[in-house]
Amino acid sequence: MVSLKQTAAVLLWGVLLYPAVLFAMDVPDGVTVVAAPEVRMLTGDEGAVLIHTLSRIEYRMQHIPGSVNVPVDEIASSPNMPQDRNAAIILYCNGLACPYSRRAAEQAVDLGYKRVYWFRGGILEWRKYQYPMQVDEELKNVDVPKLSPDEFLKHMQETENILVLDVRPQWWRQSKEQAGIIPGTEMMIPLLRLDQNLDLIPRDRPIILVDRLMRQSVHAAKFLNLNGFDLRGVLKGGSRRWVLEGRPVMPRDEEPTFAGRF
Repeated sequence: MVSLKQTAAVLLWGVLLYPAVLFAMDVPDGVTVVAAPEVRMLTGDEGAVLIHTLSRIEYRMQHIPGSVNVPVDEIASSPNMPQDRNAAIILYCNGLACPYSRRAAEQAVDLGYKRVYWFRGGILEWRKYQYPMQVDEELKNVDVPKLSPDEFLKHMQETENILVLDVRPQWWRQSKEQAGIIPGTEMMIPLLRLDQNLDLIPRDRPIILVDRLMRQSVHAAKFLNLNGFDLRGVLKGGSRRWVLEGRPVMPRDEEPTFAGRF
């Protein structure tokens, strides 16, 4: 007869195993998942190219030393991608919840790269191993006000000539947790391309930022602040929180289009 203790142990093992099984099922064909120690081995012994797949702004903020920056939407065009399709490449971003490195790995396989490694744990796992990081302290230390939905709305209503800028990627609607665009949003420029489109953003208007989960908006806010823009804050919890609290979003036929050079 199975004891209560044995049953509990089996259940606990199932709970621990389930995420690993789920992650394994989600690995694209032609891609090998690696952990932080394997990344060090591959880059050291085999000369693999370690690729940071987030924006240039996030790369400046922090990256693994020795890695190169290839934003996910530039995999097919970046000169930082090796010409040799047999070269080993390792793609990473922030961690398990970050979709950019997975998208980049799929694109690399489609482009014909034969040795594609996915460092799925990314920066969060790298830090857990206490491996060194390259950090831009100036950018990191910029203070960004986090505005509750009520505070965000108050800025929209009471701050003269304020600009609401959405920095989600062009493919944001593919997310299962997507949320609509906040009424009053005038401009959409993905963080991936923000540094290349500063000339489109008016310098004579105060700015508040939004993204889906308040991840990219904070990086964008720090960057804009350092570049002299009048940054008032970001929406705490992003548009997802906005929608979960029952606040309105724009009809799709009234949404602004993405601005800038892509």
